[in-house]
Amino acid sequence: PRGERPAPLARPSAKVIDVAPLIVGIELEEDVRAPGDVSAELAGFLAGVGASCAFRIGRVRVPAGAGDVPVCGKVVVENSGEAPRPETAALTLVSGDAWGLEHLHLGPVRPGEQAEI
Repeated sequence: PRGERPAPLARPSAKVIDVAPLIVGIELEEDVRAPGDVSAELAGFLAGVGASCAFRIGRVRVPAGAGDVPVCGKVVVENSGEAPRPETAALTLVSGDAWGLEHLHLGPVRPGEQAEI
């Protein structure tokens, strides 16, 4: 009907359910205190990109001259929003060195479902 406003779109939302210790090469040292919510630490950055929270899945120390070294992380994320995550959903680097992982396709997840990344 004329004069009615369309319903607002559901905002995407996700939350970290679990994070595994990093798997790292012997040259590296993992900072085991690093994983967790870093929203307060990155508040200014989050405001600038339109996000509300940030979660650090890990941090390693790389010795000078180490060259390419393997690091593998695993995190379980739940779609905590009201809308399904679309087929086109992806993680994309917005700041810093990507170390070869600038973009990662995620795919669809329905509200309440979890996915391992």
